[in-house]
Amino acid sequence: MFAEAAKTTRPCGMAEFKEKPEAPTEQLDVACGQENLPVGAWPPGAAPAPFQYTPDHVVGPGADIDPTQITFPGCICVKTLCLPGTCSCLRHGENYDDNSCLRDIGSGGKYAEPVFECNVLCRCSDHCRNRVVQKGLQFHFQVFKTHKKGWGLRTLEFIPKGRWRREFYDPI
Repeated sequence: MFAEAAKTTRPCGMAEFKEKPEAPTEQLDVACGQENLPVGAWPPGAAPAPFQYTPDHVVGPGADIDPTQITFPGCICVKTLCLPGTCSCLRHGENYDDNSCLRDIGSGGKYAEPVFECNVLCRCSDHCRNRVVQKGLQFHFQVFKTHKKGWGLRTLEFIPKGRWRREFYDPI
């Protein structure tokens, strides 16, 4: 794929190409456009065996109830921000900090309290800071071929502790 290029050695042992590599003609999106960011594949031109991608929650075997069928009354925060004490979705306190990271419950916590996000039943805006999961992918991911274990998934950028990534489910 690379044109023959004269190369020089850089300080960290990386080769520097004087000519630019050819750009791939088309990037595979294993999410098939169902996410707000494409999910690429590596190596270029390779693709995992056919599978069904969905951005929706999938009920696993033995589950008695689909969590998406459980509804909670939405908040009525219209003129004010969603804040603990006034927003019914924040009954356990604020879920996220200013960087959309889950608040740390500390190492003394015996269990994690559930996170109730504002949702379609709420009257607050789509820009409410208590709407994180429903915004879809916020980081670039890549499906990649491993040498011995088949296909894997990795992030292409740093994800801060506590930030929502995405739920991934692969039946074996």
